[in-house]
Amino acid sequence: MTKYAEHIDSNTWGSGCKIIPMNYADAAKWAEEHLSAYEYQNEFGAVQEEDDVSIHVKIPASADAKLRTEASKRGISITALVLDMIEKL
Repeated sequence: MTKYAEHIDSNTWGSGCKIIPMNYADAAKWAEEHLSAYEYQNEFGAVQEEDDVSIHVKIPASADAKLRTEASKRGISITALVLDMIEKL
């Protein structure tokens, strides 16, 4: 009755399993979404919380307008938009 069940014939299904090779980063992401915090820490170790830092950058007014417009379209903060852009690097 899981998504891994295997179709045997027209009205018969059997148990199934699936092993999907993943790199470390993909496995950690999957574990974050599917395991309890305790299970995650047992497999990947204690989670290190990042400290936030403040930075100051000087950008052209036109770039500021683009950031504000895009953040508004997405319904997110400018900080969230910048973090999303950095993650894509």
